[in-house]
Amino acid sequence: MKKWYVGIILICILLLGFFLRKHDFLTWPREGATFDEFAWTFQGLSIWEKGIPTSWSPHAAYKNKVEYVNPQGAHFRL
Repeated sequence: MKKWYVGIILICILLLGFFLRKHDFLTWPREGATFDEFAWTFQGLSIWEKGIPTSWSPHAAYKNKVEYVNPQGAHFRL
C-alpha cells in the first residue's frame, strides 16, 4: 500500500517539475544581468587560490588587470 502512495507522490513531483521547467524554458537574463554572480565566483576562487579576495572590476583605475572573455562573449577585467 505504501509503494502505491510513493509512486503517486513521485509522479506528482515529476509533473510539477516538468511544468515549472517548461514555463519560460527558452528565456534567460539579458547579457550583463548576471555579472555579479561572476564577480562573487571569481572572488571565492581567488580566496581559495591566493588567500586574499580579488574580483573583476570595470574601472580603469586598476592597472594590474587580466582580460577574460566568458563563453557567451562578455568581457571581464580581472
